[in-house]
Amino acid sequence: MTITTGTMPHDEPRAGLPSWLTILLIVLVLCAGGWLVWWQFGRNSESVTYDVGTIPDRYQVFRGGGGGAAPARPDLAKDGVHALGANMFRVTSGEFFMTLAPTETTFAPLRLNLSRRDFLSQDQRILMRICNETANAGFAKNIEITPDQAKKLTPLRQQIGAGMKISDDDRNKLRALWKDWNAAKDPTAKTATDTALVAAMKDVGARNAEAFKQELIQLTGEIRKVVTDTQIAKYRQLRGQGG
Repeated sequence: MTITTGTMPHDEPRAGLPSWLTILLIVLVLCAGGWLVWWQFGRNSESVTYDVGTIPDRYQVFRGGGGGAAPARPDLAKDGVHALGANMFRVTSGEFFMTLAPTETTFAPLRLNLSRRDFLSQDQRILMRICNETANAGFAKNIEITPDQAKKLTPLRQQIGAGMKISDDDRNKLRALWKDWNAAKDPTAKTATDTALVAAMKDVGARNAEAFKQELIQLTGEIRKVVTDTQIAKYRQLRGQGG
């Protein structure tokens, strides 16, 4: 029997570079790449300035989005019309004010109110705050307002929030002036309607302020009949002694 010897396919010499040469080439490529990076960016790094543009301030949204100081809040004590945001406005005339939307609605009716409450004693102001804040069920629970007390305080709170009782003629006059202010587009006309509205508020307010003050004093007496000493003490603990 004759045995034939030969080279099997997997024993044929492999084409390509030796492994040591491949490693050497990889090292050379890495070195060349590193040198190129240094040439572009590393040399003279102490004296080269790169312009990366404006870096946005990620906190500017908390300052009103302008990237600078927060816009000044309107001085609500100053006579005139002040934008409050959410399409609401406060109109101030001395100690009188109205909070209005461009169009009068049941949500934002025309109400002339009094900003100063210094004619009330500290105890009376606390009673008014209790009456207003017990509209919040959680707060009412904290000072242990009973359901019967809450029911009695509701109409008193509504009376406080209703503002001054003024005549229909006065209300219609203020309503018309507010409509004129919203309709005015020219700056001169806007200023004129602003002035007229502020003057009318001062006149109507001055004629009705004393009656409104007496009404609020009487309301605090009604609130005192509902709220107990213990509840007043609890309120003082939660909100402090301030008047």
